[in-house]
Order: sequence, then structure tokens, then C-alpha cells
Amino acid sequence: FISTKFLLSCFLSFIYFFKENYNQVLNKFYSQNLAKGNYQKAAKILEIVANKANRFQSFSDDLKFKIDDFNKKYASKIEDEKNLWFVSVFCGQYYANKGQFEKAIESFKQLEQVQVTDYESCYFKASNWMRIAWCNFNLGQQDLAIEYNLKALELLKQTDQKDVLGSVYFYIY
Repeated sequence: FISTKFLLSCFLSFIYFFKENYNQVLNKFYSQNLAKGNYQKAAKILEIVANKANRFQSFSDDLKFKIDDFNKKYASKIEDEKNLWFVSVFCGQYYANKGQFEKAIESFKQLEQVQVTDYESCYFKASNWMRIAWCNFNLGQQDLAIEYNLKALELLKQTDQKDVLGSVYFYIY
């Protein structure tokens, strides 16, 4: 049994590497779901594409506009806030990639209210604090960078993410 989420991820990953069709296919699939009122699926499409953009450090103004537009018009229609975390992460990474670390921190800090209730939220919040630490480091604010890395460290100790834990130790020392 192959899940729809897996197939959608594979499909969008595939088209991501063939950029001449990428925007056309993304826009069609995304628009179809919005037209049908399937805001959850439209959010999932954007989340998958945003995660791929983050992974490959490929930030387009078009995708940023599409995510901002979705956030303004449709975010209120998404019941579980976890399904919108990608918005702040993508925007933060987008700004950090442009060297606009203050704006990146603003985007990442929108996620500070995330409550740690399970493994996913624990790992997510720790990763977000690491992003804020990295931005502070780039701004020359080492004390704040260390403070956020220490927050991340405490949460990561509750997970099995040893590779990420190692990254925090590396940045602290």
C-alpha cells in the first residue's frame, strides 16, 4: 500500500528536477486543489515544494509569493497548525539565503509558540531554535546564538537525532 502523500512527494520531487515544466505543473495542480476547496491538499503541495527548495537551497521569488499568498488567504482554513509550520520555515530560509538574517529570525520566531507535545514537535522546535542560533551567529550575536543552541540541545536530548545533536555541539564549541 503506497500512500497518497508518498506519491505526491515523489511526483513533486520528480518535476522539481525538470524545472522547465515545474512551475506549470505546480501551478496547475495547486490551482486545481484551491478551486475544489481542498486547502489541506494545496497546503501539502506547497509544503513538499518548500521543503525541497529548503533542501536544495533553491529559493524562488515566485514560490515565496505563492506561499505568502496562501498564508494570507487560506491558512485560517487549515485546522492543524502543524500543517502550516513550513510557511515560517521557508520564509526564514528564504530571507537567510538572501543575507537578511533579521527578517529570517522574525519568520522563525513565529514558531516559538509551538508546544512540545510529541516527538515531531520536539524535533521541530529544536531545529527551529538552531535556525535562529545560526542567524544570530551570522549577525555577530554569539551570546544569542549560544543561548538558542543550548535550548535546541535540551530538546534534542529527548530525541534520537544524534546527527543533529552533533551539529549543535559543533556550533556551541
